[in-house]
Amino acid sequence: MPTPLEAIRAMLARRRAESMEAAGQWEAAHDAFAEAAAFWEATDPVLAGSLWSRAARQLAILERRPAQLEASRRALALLPPWPRWDTPLAREDGMTALRLRAGALYWLDRLAEAEAAAREAIAAAEVHGGAAELALAYGELAQVLHRLGRPVETVGVLGRLVELARAVAAPEMLAAALTDHAVALYGLEQHAAARGELDEALAVIGTIADPVRADKARLGTLAAAASVHRAGGDPAGAVAMAEQAAALCERYGRREQYLQAQMALGLALADTGEVERGAAAIRVVYRETLERGTRHLAGRAANSLAALDMKAGRLPRARAWARRAVRLQDTGDLEARAAARFNVARLALIDGDVTGAETVLQGAVEDWESVRRDVTDERQYVDVLEKQALVYRVLQQCRLAAGDADGGLEAAERARGRGLLRQLRRRRGPGAAPDPSGGQFGPAEAVALAKERGVAFLVYSMVPPLAGSAADAVAGVHAWLVDGAGIAHAHAGLDVLRDLAGRPAEPDAFLGLTREVDGPDLAGAVDALDLDGLSRALVAPIRHALRATPARRLVIVPDGDLDRVPFAALRIGDGECLADRFPIAVLPAIALFPVLDGGGPAPLRDVLLVGNPAPPRTPIAPGFPVPALAPLVHAEREVRAVGGGEPLIGAAATRAAVLARIGGCDLAHFATHGLYGSDDGVTPGALCLSPDGADDGYLRADDVAALDLERCRIVVLSACQTGWGRSTHEGSLGLARAFLRAGARAAVVSLWPVDDAATADLMTGLHRHLRAGAPVAEALRRAMLAARDAGVPARHWAAFTVVGDGGAAVTAQYDRG
Repeated sequence: MPTPLEAIRAMLARRRAESMEAAGQWEAAHDAFAEAAAFWEATDPVLAGSLWSRAARQLAILERRPAQLEASRRALALLPPWPRWDTPLAREDGMTALRLRAGALYWLDRLAEAEAAAREAIAAAEVHGGAAELALAYGELAQVLHRLGRPVETVGVLGRLVELARAVAAPEMLAAALTDHAVALYGLEQHAAARGELDEALAVIGTIADPVRADKARLGTLAAAASVHRAGGDPAGAVAMAEQAAALCERYGRREQYLQAQMALGLALADTGEVERGAAAIRVVYRETLERGTRHLAGRAANSLAALDMKAGRLPRARAWARRAVRLQDTGDLEARAAARFNVARLALIDGDVTGAETVLQGAVEDWESVRRDVTDERQYVDVLEKQALVYRVLQQCRLAAGDADGGLEAAERARGRGLLRQLRRRRGPGAAPDPSGGQFGPAEAVALAKERGVAFLVYSMVPPLAGSAADAVAGVHAWLVDGAGIAHAHAGLDVLRDLAGRPAEPDAFLGLTREVDGPDLAGAVDALDLDGLSRALVAPIRHALRATPARRLVIVPDGDLDRVPFAALRIGDGECLADRFPIAVLPAIALFPVLDGGGPAPLRDVLLVGNPAPPRTPIAPGFPVPALAPLVHAEREVRAVGGGEPLIGAAATRAAVLARIGGCDLAHFATHGLYGSDDGVTPGALCLSPDGADDGYLRADDVAALDLERCRIVVLSACQTGWGRSTHEGSLGLARAFLRAGARAAVVSLWPVDDAATADLMTGLHRHLRAGAPVAEALRRAMLAARDAGVPARHWAAFTVVGDGGAAVTAQYDRG
């Protein structure tokens, strides 16, 4: 039993600790809490556990992570298991100890243990805590998931954290939650959403009256905002924010956050051209994080230094930093390790070691595919894939430089269309398509499929140059023709593409080759020089294989903005275009063909016809103008000529009326206006239907994707730019993809703004051939050629293409109305 004098000494130590803590004397407070805790361990373990928890809190502020872990563990060993906490003291300090244990494990790179500890903290907070305690526990889990390379889970957890922080109405907590959520969104390249969260966080901080509290809340948000501004092309703004964040961190002794601000500062300085200053800032981060034992942060710093030295031409130093970065990323941060491996591979290519580069890139691909495997949200899956796209392109470059054309095709196809394929497999069952994980649908399977179905696949891929790389000779656009006889490969170099784009020899000029001919000016460009130029770049290199193939139809797998090219009008030679030889369909990937193709013609029981709806009265999204759209007088003629049902025309063509019928139809035809949306994909494309009360009348791509259109065989989108969408490595994200995701087999879409009268004539021809039993791609081909032979300019007859199953057909002969 302790003596009365010892008990008094312990009580005084506790009071001294509380006083020191209130005064911000963290070291002295820790020592006093530890002294008092040690005294009460034998006689009052709950009180001792509470005091060890408070000692751990001081160590967390001091950033002494091993000691923080030990103190939190001692606290939890003395307290009862959390389901039996029956006093306020046990509940409050027990939840703190659980969070501090998770946090210490995170900073010590023991991520699997950290995740388990954070989830235990959440479970305890669900039972014993309020919104504030639960929010803090979710914050611990979020940072662990982020490090483990599980971005979508991270965003979901942080979304819950933001909800809880709003409920607590504590501005510091809400600002921190919004900042963390913004960082996670930024990691998924959702930069606009990230900026919105950061703007709100800074506004919330502005409501804090105490300037010291406001500064402490602001420093983390400024560091995050610096990274987002840098990604948004504002390096000068990023430098200013990072410098302000670093200064605040130094003022208040936040060393870990200071290092994060220095990292953002170094990268932003390098972007402004001050490479040496930037590298110096990042070297500070590297040295200190290595000393602290935070290997993942040291690895990120080393990888950034490798990139800066590569940029400055200091290749031996770049190699050393890149290899060091890979060694340091051994704690589960898969995204960071993939990025480090990518730099090692780039340097190997510069050295001419193509085989070594490919080996390292395979490891990077495996890391990225592990990250993607846990992503369930489709949009976030695409965003993750966009971050990885260059890895796949450089893997193609390695294989092509080694003379392995089939391997280049496998790399090109490895990640394409996988998000859509996953959705269709879930809808139709795993037997409907090959497994979407990388590498299981390769060249041999593509040849067998082409032979079985009597089809040829024409696959395109853009391969970028890497400055100084020995493999730059293979940069340009590559084409593979896959049919039942095998695989033919061709390559158009950068000179052809630069001539087509009309641009100087920029390293990535070719990536925008079709951007010079998109938009409202594309129609004129098609009739002028670009048909010849596009034919030289995209068809001429593979012309002999196209002429020799026995395939009865052609499926084109474009890359990037090539999905806006009118392939049917491209010339194969001797006055002949591709449409003269083949019915053509477009797909994001060969692997999608088995799940969309086949099943035979569908019996036609119901047709949905929509023509010339009333114009919209509101913008498609905030910040957009109300579209000024002229009436489509020929659209009424168009849908009446289709026949097969009573059309929805004018004011009757509301969104509610369309949604009530579209799920039960076998064929849908929309003759209306179409809107593209935004380049970043935040505002999806839409079909314009008639406004009706509070309903704005827009049938958006997101609305379509949520429908069940398994019965609908063919959708015709006879409107402007319905084939447009955000171009991604996954494919074009627009209305066509939305209809396929909803279950439709094929969508007929436009590649540019179209003429009302000419389109009505072309669509009438399309349906004439569909009524005669022709598959949709063949029906469109016949209608196109008839228009061309009648003297119609290419800007009118070449404006449409089929996305999906070009063999989709209907059997019943619907009336002309």
